[in-house]
Order: sequence, then C-alpha cells, then structure tokens
Amino acid sequence: MPWPDPAIPRRPDVVLLFDASPASQAALEAALVRAGDQSRVRALYIEEHDWLCSARYAFAAEVSALSGALHKYDLPGLEQRLARRRQRVHRSLRTALEATRSDCLFEVVRGRGIEQVLALLASEEVLVVGRVGYTASVGRGLGSMALALARRFDGEVMLTAVQKPSGAGRVAVLIDTPEAVSTLLASAADRAHRRDSRLLVLLAPKGVDEPALLAWIADSPLSIDLVRLPSHAADSGSSLVWVLAAASVSELLLSRRGRLLGSDAASLLLARLPGTVSVLP
Repeated sequence: MPWPDPAIPRRPDVVLLFDASPASQAALEAALVRAGDQSRVRALYIEEHDWLCSARYAFAAEVSALSGALHKYDLPGLEQRLARRRQRVHRSLRTALEATRSDCLFEVVRGRGIEQVLALLASEEVLVVGRVGYTASVGRGLGSMALALARRFDGEVMLTAVQKPSGAGRVAVLIDTPEAVSTLLASAADRAHRRDSRLLVLLAPKGVDEPALLAWIADSPLSIDLVRLPSHAADSGSSLVWVLAAASVSELLLSRRGRLLGSDAASLLLARLPGTVSVLP
C-alpha cells in the first residue's frame, strides 16, 4: 500500500494489537479500513515479560493442557518458543495483508501487557483491539486487557468482534452521560454520513437534555432514529443488545465517561453487543 504524500499531513496512527487469533484478524481488517490511505497502521505483538522472569526460579514449571504433565521452565527453551511464536504471528500478519494488498508495521514489544501498551500510545492515536483473543475457545466474550484498555487509554479504542452483522450495517451512538454528547454526536454523524447510512441514537435516562437533542436531530441533514432505553439498568442493557441486533448495527459509539463503561456489568454487556464498539474520550 503506497504511503501518503509527505507533503500532505498524515492522520495519527492506527495501532492494532495482533496475536494471530481470529479476533485479532478481524481487528486487522477494521484497522485497515479505519486508516484508509491517510494513516499508518502499526501492529503490536506483546510478549509477556513475567513469563520469562518466572523461568529464573528453580521451582517454576507449567502444566501441559493435553497431558497434565509438569514441565520445568527452561529459559533458553522459552526464548526459542517465543521466537517461534513471534515468527508464526508475523507470518500470519503477512498472509492476511497479502489478501488485502495492504501494508503495516510489525512491532514486537516485551513488557507487562496493559502497562506496556499504554506506554507506547499517544492520545491522538486510535487503538484497535479484538474483544477476546485465544480465550474465546473457553467461552469468554471479552478479554480483561480489552476492557482495561477501553477504560484507561486516553484516546479512541475500537473493540472489534469476529462475527459481523448481516447487511451493510448502521452506525449507532449511546447517549448515557451529558458530559460527552457533542463529541459523540459529531463523531457518529460523521461516520453515518461517510457510510451513507441512517444514524441510530440510543438515549439512556438522564443521558442528555432531551429538548436539545431533539432540536439537534431536527436540524441534522441525516436520517436519524431515536430510541429511548428503559430506566432500569438490567432492562436497559437487554434493550440495548436487542435494538442493536435488530437494526444490524455495525458500529456503536459510546463515551468512556458514560455509565455503561464504568458499570460492574460492562464486561458482560460489551461481550454481548453485536458489531464494533468504539469507545471515545
């Protein structure tokens, strides 16, 4: 993929967490679309530093998932395993990019997961993360790292899912806090305009001054549908999932300062939401 003309200011990087899992493959596709031809895509592969540190202890061992047998940690052996895994991940990335005729940087970082990723990011960048990695095989719908990054990163985080809604997909925005209404509506309107789709506005109780929102909808050139969510938290969450699925929503925008992301039920609810969930500051 040709890089933009140096004379043309490039948009901030789109940063992707990639480990070759099905979710990260879907995240790669979303990252390339988001970057377009004006942003660079950086694929980060994180190697856990703690795994190597534990190999220095004489008593350290691991249990085989297949046989249940104990295997002692061996530092040189672990380094070789990490190198082979690193090569497999890089090869998987190259194969995926060949199919799309695109390109991106591949960076290997050794550190402590979340803290290491946050240290590498700038607030103006967009972070794209698969909702769940290889733990999807044991029934998890949202990884702890994905949720932590969505809550802690200062910039935008896109949480992608492997399964996509049928059809072209609509854009939806959740208004559940008055603090971020203008940013959310502007971003949602822009994406709906670029996709030439209707905008679905989901209004939670006490999410915004409703007369002002209705006036904005009336003045907007977009085709907009407004849905008021129930006041009870459990009913509101169930309604949110149902409405998004019924409307074939491909992307939901919400605020990091909103009630949903800060709630105790965030991990369960986000795991159930269809399409991509984009968390904005």
